[in-house]
Amino acid sequence: MQLATVTTENGTPGMDEELVIDTAYEILEHRLEQFGNKVSPEQQEALRFMLGCFARMAAGTQLYQKEAIPLPTGLGKSTACLSFCAALHRLVYGAPVLIASSYIENLCQGLRDLVELGVPREKIGLIHTAGKDASEPATEGNGSRQFLFLTHAKIKTRRDIEDYLYTDCKAQRVVIWDEALVKSEGTSLNLRSLEIATAALNTESLQQESSINQRAGQYMRECLKRFKAELDRQRQLMKPQTVLLPERTEDELERYDKEAFSTLSEKQSNRVTLLKLLRAVKFDLSVGVAGNSDGVLYYRLVIPKQLEPVTILDASLPISTMQQLDSSIHINELKAGVSYENVHFHVIDFNSGKKSIVAHVYQKHKERRKLVHEIVDIVKSLPETEAVLFFTYKKKDNQRDSMQSIFTAALRRAGIDLDAQVEVQQADGTTKLLPRFCWSTHGMELGLNCYSYVRHVVPVGLLRMRELDVLAAMRGQVEDNNATFTAREIKDTQDRQAFYRLHQQVNRAQCRIIRDNKTLPVDVWLPYPHARLPWLQRNMESVMPGVQHSKYDPKWLVGVSITQRVKKGIMEYLDSLPKSVKQVSTNRLKKELGLQDVPKNTFTRSITLIREYQFSGWELRGRSLVRTSL
Repeated sequence: MQLATVTTENGTPGMDEELVIDTAYEILEHRLEQFGNKVSPEQQEALRFMLGCFARMAAGTQLYQKEAIPLPTGLGKSTACLSFCAALHRLVYGAPVLIASSYIENLCQGLRDLVELGVPREKIGLIHTAGKDASEPATEGNGSRQFLFLTHAKIKTRRDIEDYLYTDCKAQRVVIWDEALVKSEGTSLNLRSLEIATAALNTESLQQESSINQRAGQYMRECLKRFKAELDRQRQLMKPQTVLLPERTEDELERYDKEAFSTLSEKQSNRVTLLKLLRAVKFDLSVGVAGNSDGVLYYRLVIPKQLEPVTILDASLPISTMQQLDSSIHINELKAGVSYENVHFHVIDFNSGKKSIVAHVYQKHKERRKLVHEIVDIVKSLPETEAVLFFTYKKKDNQRDSMQSIFTAALRRAGIDLDAQVEVQQADGTTKLLPRFCWSTHGMELGLNCYSYVRHVVPVGLLRMRELDVLAAMRGQVEDNNATFTAREIKDTQDRQAFYRLHQQVNRAQCRIIRDNKTLPVDVWLPYPHARLPWLQRNMESVMPGVQHSKYDPKWLVGVSITQRVKKGIMEYLDSLPKSVKQVSTNRLKKELGLQDVPKNTFTRSITLIREYQFSGWELRGRSLVRTSL
């Protein structure tokens, strides 16, 4: 192996970029072939381009501060990162490399793989606080280690990494960010909840003679008054403005918490609401309306500027509107030549929102849990040699059973062996027994590579951000606390963030393995309204070219399908109304759409689904649907 002739202790000016790229690609190709992957011409071109981005950062000649490479999973992005590090070591180039990922175990595996590629352990740093729960111990003296692995959370909180962020040779440092890089975290506080909490505090203040209670009550009333005034301004179609709150010292605000809020005898949620506002006053606060809710909004930037320049590796970026709002990200459009024609979405006509799914699955009478029965029947029909991966919602404190336990109980009642295993062929030709049934929760889909043998994915619903939080985050991405977005832009962003997670969930399965430019087959069994299927298809096609979709023919959800059809008709009717129509009675809906003979419960359920569903600008008030969008 030829060695570089120009080396420096801090950084690598004058680095031979082509030599680094060639060396790294030689290591990468050999590594991929070890695992049975044959590199196509399109894949080779894309991988060499990515290695070139790394090399330009190491040489300080990068063109952009944030460069995104949205290559599909399974093409060797992670292996390319490690091969680049190994090339720097072999060529004796001293450019430091920081690799950030979601999960500690992925980083631990990366450390072991890098050692296997010939990099000494003493040159590799690993930062975490998981202790013995991690398979590799955290390292010390990381400021002097050339290659550093750490989680996204560590960077966002800046804990234990200040020295590395502010290193003198940052101009020649390589930063690789695996998965989505969203620079802001948006937070909202529902105005109605704040009103209720303030009323509870005022009631308590009347019963307390201490001046601190009275001052706290007065402060919250004044804050609420200013928020409502700003909301009234916006309803008059005036541009949003930052809300200036009454001035209080930090000591005074802390006393409100310890001496006034702590005495609240109402629900604990009231105190949580008030505390949330107290902790938000250090930010610029604004008011916004999204869907049927209005609230106080703010954001904070969580990605330090010192991290730049950075290369972002995210297969799902084409459907991440949130990332695309960040104008500082340059997105490279690369053709990988991968077909997803072997990935098939079987769409079950059912509302995909968390509220509807949870209400249905947690019904007291098991026989009414038709979606559960439908999914159990699907699983029973699958070959016993094929593994299944479920994504369910996390258990809340007030729920006795987790959603996973409800499904496992139903599967057991149907005679399905949940302890079954499947034979999985390994890269070295041997076979290994692995669990047939795998379980995860929504929000835990990023970076998991341990399910690459799974044939079937069952996302039980989609995980959506609250619309107010979406609006706050969108303002953060453009770094404008008073930026305005249309109701449709907010809804679309909310949808596409949910699709982003869905895409990541599907990519945990064996479609991350590519043979002859085609992924291995995966079947996805997804509850999602048929009325919105074209929207799902367009978004999935943008990240999975050639993906297949079909409407699943239900056995248990026939009654629910009638409700969905009624809901679709109502939605289309409302969408066709001119903006001048502000209110429609339910009686008028029935007459206009010929729904007089539809059972009362079916019609009521349809109206309820419209409220819960991401249809913009209407809410139920009494016996009428009222337009609420600004």
